[in-house]
Amino acid sequence: MVSNKSKSDFVEFIYQMLNELKHNPNEWANITFENYLDAIARYIQDTNDDSSAVGEDKSSFGLQSHF
Repeated sequence: MVSNKSKSDFVEFIYQMLNELKHNPNEWANITFENYLDAIARYIQDTNDDSSAVGEDKSSFGLQSHF
């Protein structure tokens, strides 16, 4: 497992997950992007919101809308 200490570490981690999904799809619970996003949303809903403790801006979550 990669430690996510930098942007490049995180990108490497994502590519490792993608490679794992391609080679072992039966090991994954969420093999479609729709299922994956749904799982992320449910996980976030179930976690405590402590982002204010680290001063994060919760208004955009670092995402830009293309709609």
